Order: sequence, then C-alpha cells, then structure tokens
Amino acid sequence: MELLKLLIVGLTAASPVGELLVAYPIGLAIGLDPLIAIITCSAFNLLPIPILLSFAEYISNRFPKFFNWIASKGKTYEKYIKSFGITIFLLLTPIIGVYATSIFMFLIGFKKRIAFLVQALSICIYSVILYLASLGFLSIRF
Repeated sequence: MELLKLLIVGLTAASPVGELLVAYPIGLAIGLDPLIAIITCSAFNLLPIPILLSFAEYISNRFPKFFNWIASKGKTYEKYIKSFGITIFLLLTPIIGVYATSIFMFLIGFKKRIAFLVQALSICIYSVILYLASLGFLSIRF
C-alpha cells in the first residue's frame, strides 16, 4: 500500500500538470511522511528533464527549419537572459516547471548537462524550502 502511495506521488510529480507544487501536498494528504514525500517528489520531478532535452535535440535535428524559426523568436529575449545568467533559470524552474524550463534552456543553447544541473539545483532548493514551510519552520505569507 505504501508503494502505491509513493507511485501516485511520483507519477504526479513527473507529470507536466503535477510537478512538485501539486505532488507534495497530495503526498501529505494521503498520509506519507513529509520527508519521504518531498524526496519522492523531487526525484520524480527530475526524471523528465533528460527525456525532454533529448527529445528537443531530436526535433532540432529532424526539423531544422522549424527549430531555427522557434529559436529566432527567442533571440529577442537573449540579451535579458544573458544579463541575468543562470540565476533566472534557478528562479523559474519551480514556477514554470521543468517541462517549460528544459525546452527553453535547450532553445537558448545550454548544454544538456548544465541544463540538468541547474534545474536539479533549483528543484532541490525549492524542495528544502517547501519541506521546511510544511513543517512550520518557515512562515510564508502572501
């Protein structure tokens, strides 16, 4: 039964709709330990990144005209991205998700390894903040 709960939380975290922000509360709601839930969510949330980066590379090789057209649309924002550097992706990953961030980082021209490491670091930092907030150590008010 515990494995089924972990699978539900993990698949929710790996889905584009769920990710970490939805999967962690689901894990708490179905009775998982907060530490187990956050570790499961974080691990499963990182699974789509290499798949998405490889798929984006395949699409760019298979349809170079389409890829170049999309990449040219992103060039207008390149100066903003270069001025902020990797920091913007550390902040954006928890907000817009690993799906959008992976594709965006590929279109900008990040190497797969760097894109994965930046997103993994971002998810880990966000997981720690979410975990501490759920335990009451952090008071987050809007």
